[in-house]
Amino acid sequence: MASTHRRRVAAQLVVARTMRGILQAAISSDLAGCSTGDYALLDPGGSIGLSERNLLIFATSIILLIIVPTMVMTVLFALRYRESNVNATYLLDWNESKWMRIAIWRAPAIIVVILGYRLTIETRSLDPHRPIEGALPTIRIPAIGLSRK
Repeated sequence: MASTHRRRVAAQLVVARTMRGILQAAISSDLAGCSTGDYALLDPGGSIGLSERNLLIFATSIILLIIVPTMVMTVLFALRYRESNVNATYLLDWNESKWMRIAIWRAPAIIVVILGYRLTIETRSLDPHRPIEGALPTIRIPAIGLSRK
């Protein structure tokens, strides 16, 4: 019994060290592309670019409201209900619970509605046919479109 426990603990240590190495490699490879240079997407020069940047940041933050808790709960559930945890007990059967399904799907549905509304409003305000508001007078650029065959 003690030898199987030792083998299991040793295997868990190997898995933990491997996962830590993979995480460190992923973080370092992600950070390798970072520099102190100018980011054109996050440092816009005009009002339209600023609106697009704010929209991108808003959408990303709203989506992260679902992604981050999901990732955390995945790890917590995996740790709590692993095979070696004898203290974890299965308390309820939620397979056919209509109210549990409503509770689970309510947050993503609300987020989709919020994103859809905000993206629709912002996108329509950035209509390319609308004149751009600014302090300088509008510049008219004559352009000729040729019919290509």
